[in-house]
This record gives sequence, structure tokens and C-alpha cells, in this order.
Amino acid sequence: MTSDPARAFWTLGSRLFLGPIPRPVWHEFLTRGFTKSGFKIQLDALERLLDAAEDVPFNIQQLANTCWEQLRASGGGTLTPNRVDEALVMLVTRENPSYTQLWNSLNRPHKTVLKAVIDEAGLNLRSAATLGRYRIASSTMHKTLKLLDDRGIVREEETVGAIRYRLEDPFFAAWLRQVQAN
Repeated sequence: MTSDPARAFWTLGSRLFLGPIPRPVWHEFLTRGFTKSGFKIQLDALERLLDAAEDVPFNIQQLANTCWEQLRASGGGTLTPNRVDEALVMLVTRENPSYTQLWNSLNRPHKTVLKAVIDEAGLNLRSAATLGRYRIASSTMHKTLKLLDDRGIVREEETVGAIRYRLEDPFFAAWLRQVQAN
């Protein structure tokens, strides 16, 4: 919002970059919420939830809420990794119309690059090995990543010495895996 000339807050104030919320803080927060409602939690279930949500607060909230609703509807119990997986399936199934519309709006090279982002965890997408594996030219990979970024489907994250592409909505990857498995 502050680094794009087209945005309302361009160059307004100092920018502060926040890192991810540490997982122990999430563990404490989620444990408190689930146990306050009378549910039990397995530690590996919390890890599965955070992994599936890619540590993004909105995604964590959305998946945790689906898990909570699932536990409530079943009369209680314990949050297990299996229950997190079931909640993830419920969540992506609910979003099926929008994910289907998005997928169908992509052409073949866009779909290929998106699959590469998912399968390669967004790393080394311009390496010869990755380009060969997906049978895509370097220039096509570069242009398509930019287009997917411009459309808000992926985003580029820079760290010291590396670039990683991530889906804006990591649940889209779960949906795609589910659809391709059927």
C-alpha cells in the first residue's frame, strides 16, 4: 500500500515490515480457543493446521474455525491431524465454485506454471531442472509468473539469496490436489 504509486497510501509514513507470528504464539492462542470450548488438541494437529494455512493469520483463522465447527457438530472430541485434513477438505469444497472459475480462467501455460509453483514450493522455478521438468521456456516462466502475480494469484517473496513464489490462497493448492486426485 505504501510502495505502489497507484495506491492511496503511497509514500505515506515509514514502512514497517513484520515477520510471521511465531508458531509458539499460535499454539498458545489456538489451544486456548479450543480448550475454552471443551475440546482437546493434539500438538501435531496444530502443526498440520499451521502448515496447511502456511502461517498466514487469515488462513489460520479460517481453517481453525472450520475445525472448531467440525468438532462442535460432532459433539466434541479431540482435534487430530486427520480432523484438520477433513476440515481442509470441507473448506476447499465450499470454495469449489470460485476455485473452478479461477482454474478455468487460466490457459495451459498458466496452469503449468501454477502447478510448478505448487509442486516446487515456489523455489528454483527458473532453474534448468525445473524448466525441463515442466517443459516450459524460461521467458514463458518469467512472463507467466509476472502475470499470475499481477492477477493476485501468486506473490513473490524475497529473502537473502532466494526468491520464493507463494499462492495468495494456499487452500487453492489443496483444492487442486483434491480435484486432480478424483
